[in-house]
Amino acid sequence: MRYTTPVPNEVFDVYLRELKPGELKVLLVVVRQTLGYINDSYTKRRREQVWLSRKRIAQISGLSPKAISQSISGLLSKGIILVCNPNGESLSTPIQRARASRLIFRLPKQIQATYGKVVTKGNQAVYISN
Repeated sequence: MRYTTPVPNEVFDVYLRELKPGELKVLLVVVRQTLGYINDSYTKRRREQVWLSRKRIAQISGLSPKAISQSISGLLSKGIILVCNPNGESLSTPIQRARASRLIFRLPKQIQATYGKVVTKGNQAVYISN
């Protein structure tokens, strides 16, 4: 199907009921901005990471800067997204992210995969590949 974004099943099977609305919105922005774009038309590989400014996330999601920061922190603590600077250094705290010139967002490999079994333990999802 043309003009679609493949959304990992975990978003629906696990995160839809467990995430706060702001966290779900930020996760969907990251999914759209990564998996929603084909990096290589020959191999059909999708983007693995993307630079997103707080302003761009706000434009897409309609969230306030405070809600964005809280949502990113929540997603990071649950291991659902990864955020780093252009040098690849992890930005796990709000202060580190505020000081960074650019925020690079990624989905962990297990979430990028659209296969496997999902087992939940509290707020964490454990992925078991087929």
